[in-house]
Amino acid sequence: MAKKLKTADFEAIISVLSTKERNALREEKITAEWLKENIEKTKNLMKRDVYIGIPWFIAYSLSSWFVG
Repeated sequence: MAKKLKTADFEAIISVLSTKERNALREEKITAEWLKENIEKTKNLMKRDVYIGIPWFIAYSLSSWFVG
């Protein structure tokens, strides 16, 4: 059986987020399925960042080096 998270602990965890995100999470009914879905979505976004970010950084660095 899953253990319920205390409200104070939940607020401490989300305190680093923006107000918009905190309010959205407070209104959301968080379940194990919801967490799994959002973790998978976030992992895919992180992969996309690597595939786009690294080549962009290399191109930017080279152009900065050659142009000055």
